[in-house]
Amino acid sequence: MNDAIQTDILVIGSGLGGLAAAWAAAKCGCEVTLLTRASNPEDSNTYRAQGGIIYRAKDELPEQLVADILSAGAGLSSPAAASLLSHEGPRLVKEILIDELRVPFDVSPGHPGELDLTSEAGHSLQRIIHYKDQTGFAIERAFFERVRSHPKVKVIANATAVDLLTPSHHSVEPTHVYRALN
Repeated sequence: MNDAIQTDILVIGSGLGGLAAAWAAAKCGCEVTLLTRASNPEDSNTYRAQGGIIYRAKDELPEQLVADILSAGAGLSSPAAASLLSHEGPRLVKEILIDELRVPFDVSPGHPGELDLTSEAGHSLQRIIHYKDQTGFAIERAFFERVRSHPKVKVIANATAVDLLTPSHHSVEPTHVYRALN
């Protein structure tokens, strides 16, 4: 019996990262196989995430978000990743989560039609958007429904990937994950 699966892109995990990768690849025309070890593919850490997601404060400069990320990271954050997140993240949240997937983020009680911006943890400005206290649930559901219904995506539940090794992930130095592999 041949159990081999041929696919253009293999995505492991059905959380936000996996769903975003599968969605982007499928939209480009690739055949995507998404593996998850959960029996219910929506069962991920994203699904359980409460709080909110970084968007943007009114009149905020990206450098303000970079400073907050680096401060909260206590020296373990990648400055390059913080810069990329602060410059690209809000645009992608708007384009993908708000406009394309229509995640039903809460609106401001005082300003109907505007998102309800709050602050959390190490954020110095109100730039967090949320769906009640179930933001992960709302994002996971919207993303998973879209990915699952795409004709180029095959979802396989109850699957396990074994022995995926990368040198940087076996280092005792936490910042080695940011080093380029040569």
